[in-house]
Amino acid sequence: MVMRMQGTFSMLLACMFLAQIVSTLPAVEPAKPPAPVAKWTFDKESKEKALGVVRFDGDGPRSPVYPGFAADNRALVLDSPAWLSIADDKEESRFDFDNGDAITLEAWVKPASFTGQHVYIISKGRTEASGAKGINQNWALRLRKQKGLTALNFLFRSRADAQMPGDWHRWTSTTGLTAGSRWHHIAISYQFGKPESIRGYLDGKQVKGKWDMGGATTRPPVVDNDEVRIGSAYGGLRTVSFHGSLDDIAIHRRIVPAEELKSRFQWDPPKQEPPRIPRGKVVVQLFGPINSTAEFPRYLESPLYQWQQQEVAFIRLPHKYDSWGVREDWGQTVLMKAWSEIELPAGEYQLLARSRGRSRLFIDGKVLLET
Repeated sequence: MVMRMQGTFSMLLACMFLAQIVSTLPAVEPAKPPAPVAKWTFDKESKEKALGVVRFDGDGPRSPVYPGFAADNRALVLDSPAWLSIADDKEESRFDFDNGDAITLEAWVKPASFTGQHVYIISKGRTEASGAKGINQNWALRLRKQKGLTALNFLFRSRADAQMPGDWHRWTSTTGLTAGSRWHHIAISYQFGKPESIRGYLDGKQVKGKWDMGGATTRPPVVDNDEVRIGSAYGGLRTVSFHGSLDDIAIHRRIVPAEELKSRFQWDPPKQEPPRIPRGKVVVQLFGPINSTAEFPRYLESPLYQWQQQEVAFIRLPHKYDSWGVREDWGQTVLMKAWSEIELPAGEYQLLARSRGRSRLFIDGKVLLET
């Protein structure tokens, strides 16, 4: 790329490894929506049975970045494999959903890493890896790694009858969570027996998807007295267990309206300011983990590491060490930003960026190169 430039520039290279109405009529209070079947806010330590490394003191989505939450909001933190176990309510059957029943599942999620392709947020049934309890999925809200993105996923198993055996039915969104390490709101609504009724929501937007396993079906789901789990299923295997933070998980026995679900996501990210750049130096920042390889994040939290060097060139990432001082892999994707201020005399310049991963070159805030 050849272009003419003159003056002093700030350069950044990012690489990815109502109108008032007067009325004489009496005011009518709008009807409140029905309460959810169950909701977990994790503001206090949960009474549910916990297995594995489970904490209730994590930083949840907090104001002012997330205006819908308190400034000291707390979240559930799971170090996979770990989960909460909730016994089925056999008398009220509030967790059981059969044909004709409507369900909406929603949660705030902040994944730290993935060890498998699918991870469970909340589900009923399929608590074992084999036998009858390995194929009794009444319903499940999950995340799925797909084409470098983290997609929304809904799963259940249909009941066997005299004509047909049971089968798995899975719906996956065609888009995924935005890259980065921030909080996301996810939701699925569905009426069993009406496959066309399914809707998915990511960060306040309705998303498209498709039935990619077992196909759309009007058959009823498996319903029994197996338990509900938050964060895992299938015998607690690490590959299906959520690793990260969860908050405000809810189960509704209704199709929550789209506008209501969209309004849940309130996000006011702080302005991303560049670091102080000493004259003649390159300031390098490392961010992560990044839960996507398909796009650059819109917002990043504080860098993991920051250092200075002379050149905008890199042969490797800094070494990472565990608590014992043993070198370990970075694991998931990380993003590196290199900042520098340079003065270019008037003339034509050819800009060259080489990267083994995705990269972008910014000059004065504008993207000029991308690999």
